[in-house]
Amino acid sequence: MDGATIKEWTKGKLHYRTFYGQDEYPDVSYLEQDYSTDKSITKKEAAKYRAQDQKRLDAYNRGDWYMGFVGCEIRAATPTNWACPPLVGRAYLHGIESDSGEYINQVAEELVTEAEQDMRNLQHTLNGGI
Repeated sequence: MDGATIKEWTKGKLHYRTFYGQDEYPDVSYLEQDYSTDKSITKKEAAKYRAQDQKRLDAYNRGDWYMGFVGCEIRAATPTNWACPPLVGRAYLHGIESDSGEYINQVAEELVTEAEQDMRNLQHTLNGGI
């Protein structure tokens, strides 16, 4: 997947890359919630949430705010000089709001563990596991 690099590093023969990008087909319908039937919040809170959502929806329509994704991909170095080293592990999380700040970096760090687990699963499968 494409996206702006957050961090890149090499560990042995593995190349790690975490990144953040804009989701091309986001579902922003949650920004149109009414909240009037939500009994777990007060009417004042419901009005506050509607105002926040409207502000984001307006910014989305202007192109100033968007939904994105965070990813981590692990590629393996090969003895040949391949133009595109093989992808051996990956993990992604969509639905990240562009104004999420430090949360984006936190998600990127957490996805490293998931991508490494994906890599172990691939290795297990290639070694005859089911």
